[in-house]
Amino acid sequence: MVNDLTHKEINRQSTIRRNHPLSFDINNELKSINPSLLNFINSITATIRERKHPALGKANDTSSKHLKNVRTYNILSLLQFCTNPSQPLLIHDLIADAVEICGGSRQLLRILNRLGCTSSPDTHDRFVTQHAAKQRTESLWDELSPTTFTVASADNFDMLQSYSAVYCGNQHRSYHGTTVQIVQPNSTFEICQHDEMCTSIPSAYNEQQQSSVQEVSVQQSSTLNAVHKRTLQQSPDRSPHKAAKIGPKRPRTVTVKNLTSSLLNDTTINTTHVYNQPLTMADFEESNEEKGEHLSMSSKLFSYISLKYVAHHCQDFNCTLSDMRCFLDNDENTTIQPSQIYYMELINENPDSDETMCIVAEDLLEKFDIKEQDGWVVLVGDGKTYQHLMNIKQQYGVALQKLIIFPGDWHTLKNYQPILMKVYYHAGLKELAKSCGFRSATLKSLETCSNFKRTHCFLLQVWEATYREMLHMYTTNSNPSYLVDNVKCILAAAIEGSRSPHQLMVRIEALLQDIASLTKFKEFVYQMAKSDAVWSLWVNFVFANCYCYLTLYLAVRSSNWNLRLSSLKQMAPLFAAFDRDTYERIIPRHLADLKQYPTGVLQCLKAGGFTVSITGKKFHSVAFDEAHEMCINKDMKTAVTHPSHAYLQKTSLFFNYRIKAFKNLMQVLFPERFKEPAYHNTISDSTPYVKHCEENIQKMCSLIDNSSMLSIQQENKGLVNVFSGQVASAEQTADMMTFRDIGLQAYRQYINTRILQRPSHTNAPLRRHRLLTMSSTRTKKKRMTPKEQEAKQVIKCLRRRLQWCNENNTSFDSGEEQYSMLPRALADEDGCPHKSNKSHWTEKLQQRYQSTQFSIITNSLQWLPQAVIIDAMFMINTKPLRRTTTMAEYGKLLYQQYILEHFKMGTSEVHLVFDNPTTKTFNPKKFEQARRHKNKTPPRHEHHLFDISSPIPQGWQEFLECVTCKRAIVEAIGLYFLQTGYLLLQDQQKLIVSGCFSNECAWVITSGVLPDREPSYTSNALEADYRIRRHATQTTASKILVCSPDTDVYNIGLNVPDDNKDYTIQLNVQHAVEKKYLILRHLKIAFQTDPDLYILPRENLSSIMQSVYISTGCDYISYFKTFGKATMINIFTQHATFISGYNDVGSLHQTNPTDKESGFLSFIRLVGTCYFKKHVAAFIANYEHTTPMQLYNSIDNTLPLSERHQIWLQKIRQTVCNRILSEEERVPTYTSLWRHWLRSCWIHQMWQRSILPDVYSSLPPPDQSGWMKNGDDYSIDWEAADVMDKIRGTIKFLTKGCSCKKGCATNKCGCKKRSNHCGPGCECQGCTNIPVIQPQQQENPGQDSSSSSDDDDDIVEQ
Repeated sequence: MVNDLTHKEINRQSTIRRNHPLSFDINNELKSINPSLLNFINSITATIRERKHPALGKANDTSSKHLKNVRTYNILSLLQFCTNPSQPLLIHDLIADAVEICGGSRQLLRILNRLGCTSSPDTHDRFVTQHAAKQRTESLWDELSPTTFTVASADNFDMLQSYSAVYCGNQHRSYHGTTVQIVQPNSTFEICQHDEMCTSIPSAYNEQQQSSVQEVSVQQSSTLNAVHKRTLQQSPDRSPHKAAKIGPKRPRTVTVKNLTSSLLNDTTINTTHVYNQPLTMADFEESNEEKGEHLSMSSKLFSYISLKYVAHHCQDFNCTLSDMRCFLDNDENTTIQPSQIYYMELINENPDSDETMCIVAEDLLEKFDIKEQDGWVVLVGDGKTYQHLMNIKQQYGVALQKLIIFPGDWHTLKNYQPILMKVYYHAGLKELAKSCGFRSATLKSLETCSNFKRTHCFLLQVWEATYREMLHMYTTNSNPSYLVDNVKCILAAAIEGSRSPHQLMVRIEALLQDIASLTKFKEFVYQMAKSDAVWSLWVNFVFANCYCYLTLYLAVRSSNWNLRLSSLKQMAPLFAAFDRDTYERIIPRHLADLKQYPTGVLQCLKAGGFTVSITGKKFHSVAFDEAHEMCINKDMKTAVTHPSHAYLQKTSLFFNYRIKAFKNLMQVLFPERFKEPAYHNTISDSTPYVKHCEENIQKMCSLIDNSSMLSIQQENKGLVNVFSGQVASAEQTADMMTFRDIGLQAYRQYINTRILQRPSHTNAPLRRHRLLTMSSTRTKKKRMTPKEQEAKQVIKCLRRRLQWCNENNTSFDSGEEQYSMLPRALADEDGCPHKSNKSHWTEKLQQRYQSTQFSIITNSLQWLPQAVIIDAMFMINTKPLRRTTTMAEYGKLLYQQYILEHFKMGTSEVHLVFDNPTTKTFNPKKFEQARRHKNKTPPRHEHHLFDISSPIPQGWQEFLECVTCKRAIVEAIGLYFLQTGYLLLQDQQKLIVSGCFSNECAWVITSGVLPDREPSYTSNALEADYRIRRHATQTTASKILVCSPDTDVYNIGLNVPDDNKDYTIQLNVQHAVEKKYLILRHLKIAFQTDPDLYILPRENLSSIMQSVYISTGCDYISYFKTFGKATMINIFTQHATFISGYNDVGSLHQTNPTDKESGFLSFIRLVGTCYFKKHVAAFIANYEHTTPMQLYNSIDNTLPLSERHQIWLQKIRQTVCNRILSEEERVPTYTSLWRHWLRSCWIHQMWQRSILPDVYSSLPPPDQSGWMKNGDDYSIDWEAADVMDKIRGTIKFLTKGCSCKKGCATNKCGCKKRSNHCGPGCECQGCTNIPVIQPQQQENPGQDSSSSSDDDDDIVEQ
């Protein structure tokens, strides 16, 4: 009979489908089992006591009864498993998964399966696959309400990092991924539909065009949404598995052809960031509503502290008052509706990158693209995440216009803690922490803020203790006895009448308002702060610096929007003061973005939608990023047992089910562990945590009182730590007393210059403050860099040379000494050219010529360009969006973002110019690439060949760093425009593509016509920089806009013939917030009207300035280490007459093979003048010359010009050598500068020939122009071979030698064996192998001593 009943039960359960993770419940399972079978199990499992007393089995002991039910169900499951092993129950699958979660191996699963406790590993794998497949077909809105306000949060997921057993160098043992959580804060928050954000408008065109853009902005949004929704409908399913996600990837059927018609009818695509309403400084200051919330919270906190103070000092009350939140709650209702939380799958990408955040944003935009949500996505992240989101919004513009980014408040609190600790830890917090029992590790964690909860609780306790002591000083010295007496009476009555904390606070607040206690108390403490520095420091702590931290915490817990904004505005100046750059930028940007939020979203946030209620308790809400850590990250660390790629690929979609099912199983088996603690809504609270906090506060109060930290009678001794006796210095005192004012000034300056875009009165850059506090400066041990090792060797050589000269009575010529075989002023220790910031050249020109009649740089175009030439190599730095799955779709994205807006504004001709490094011409760019990738690990991937149907590769940046793959990407983009470009264009629109293919021709694409070659743009130039000049001169358009942030581009154009064309160069990227344009014609006029350059020939002036730019450093030419471009151009303009116009002795424009020797003399004067000006004090002392021309004129003018310049440079080298600290500051030799000049001439000639189709045929051979040929390869020729051999011999002489210990008298000594004397590099003992020094004859002072010096020189050479 039992067997029949068991089989019937198996058949019954086989018909039940339990896919929901919360469907399993033991009590319900037992109720559904046949009573006869259940009675049989109960009878055979009854204890002896139950058999004697059957009534005991019906006892009311809940825990015993639950345990009995669990074990009874286990016996039933074993019975059914033994009867039919091929069909395990749900409990077997859940236990198998629980075993895996708890760290069990597959071998343990096999053992338990053999015992009948779990399903087998293979069955469990099928269980995982089944639910993963089901999860793939489900939608986000199956579990969440589509009409409710919804917020997403993204954060990094770090696993096993703190448990790493050994240090593995750069190989991290931990796992780093990205998790995304979806939250609906409150089901009553309905999102308003059809809210529109403001769209961007370009600032480069006139007002009429701007107004037309504004009229179609709403239509633009709906068109893009329709196109995107149609894309989703054409996809095979809505699986969240996309590129860069774990798990199988589904194919896409959407092509660019499907999107072409819609995008052609689309409105202008803009990326310039503007706001709905004009912003003013008042938007970043507290509003009246925020000030009201601030004052209300200040009154409540004063009432609460008064209660705690009276309860502590009056012996009548033997109780501990409840937590602060119980008293601050305005509502008697202690519960609210819990938020709905949904976990998305784990992304196998590090979150600290723009690419990962772009993946997250695209996935969310796709999921939220439903009618009820209207497409808006609110995405919350920490500081780094917020920055990445800002970057992608700026980069992709309208494609992400529905994305609303929001900073996480918990991370704001977390990053504010180190600021408070930096200021106050060594001013007294350290000693207060010790009084509460903090020691060593816990004390260190407070200082470093490594444990948020510990630091948070400590700060709140210190704040309350300090506040209480100030109140104690007030009540003791101002004698308001009525305050204490009245509060005491009200408190006693409330305790006796069992009133709620809210009722007590209402009466206390009414009392304190009637007697104006808060106003009088603040007058007292601020008066004390004026007379004493210690009082001032801690008053600011209580009422300003720590107060805003506390109010932001309370604003989050109480979901108070206005209090949150008030707190952020009070915290922002401290982030600016202490150089916390991330939040110094984030908070003002967030406050400005609030003006752009849709109305419905902003209303939900103001109603409390910026917090999450996990427990449903009032005043226990948490921030979105805090909920992210508490929920998905915590649960994922439980669910992810083996963070390997294969394991995650198999189980990624199963994690959501696993987490819920495991939680439910644990609650079913151990209900006592998951019982929520009772919410104490009473005046007193006796829980251990509350008692412990009160004990710590009382200890702090006692220490403050005993140390007289807030004493009234003491005289002002300055800022001092009264506990340790440490006195702050004058600089520390000034910074600690005024850091909020300093931060407020920096905060306003940032808003004015970066957000409001107002011109600064001082034009001073935003600098780091590096404020001083009473904390000691930290010292870090670091490994010696190659530069430091070189400096160590130089010092060693100098010391040995000086010692050797002293021992041998020889003179030391510092000008002839050099201890590096490379000219370190031009090359680094590895022989790579120095690189500097080219933009300083532009900044200096703008500063020099901006106040002239013709401004060279402007923020807007005054005319519509007829032709736009785009440096397309900057386009491909745009990472593909995740919905961009093929190269064709990526080409469409580039067209939409970089080309379409020009056509929409009326431009008829757009040129895309790419690099074409496929020709077999010498290309010096490889030296630049070697320098750029010197410290990078080469990418490890197979080279790919791309066409327009190829999928977008993973790791886009890695492919761009590979020259071969980058070229393949360029060819695929060019192929896309050739095949589909004529479908994208309209009438009278022309697209010219150049540099995409191995041939040297350009292709012209027009609407409705197949592409055709255009020979007028043919060029064999390797770089787009030179091809741009060819395109600019060959086009028939007269108004040309060149879009390239490369400074080389407009300097190449300085020699463009005067062909009555207007050339304007956009100096920053196309999607920049504030665009900058350089007008080339105005720059030439500025050079010609510069009074410092009037002596130079007008016809050669542009060529001279171009040569100055090249020879002082460009893409292929090394920079001078100690001189930036701004310094070089300053010195050149000050001494232009001497450098390039002095008695016709060479000019910088002479770079041709016939006159480059004359030009080299001018270049020598430029370099020598720079070093002369830097060390002018030494030249005045040694030669009494104040200008480089005076030093040059002092040399014999009968000598040849070349020899005269060599002597002049040698004098400068000798003078500078006595003042330098490293080899990088040494003046290069004459021979190394000659080679540098040859390379500069080669580049200058190439720039001049860039308007021709053949750029390279007439150039001199590279091995005669400053490069060396090594077989089929080239390297940079830095120095003459004889000079390098001499330097090598000097270094060897000073650092290498024997180490004999027996006097060096035999041929066992290496020096003796080679017939050499021992030198300064030897470390021998008792040496007899030393040179014999002949004493000088003192009796004949007029005798020539040349023979003696010659002997010394021979010794030195040995």
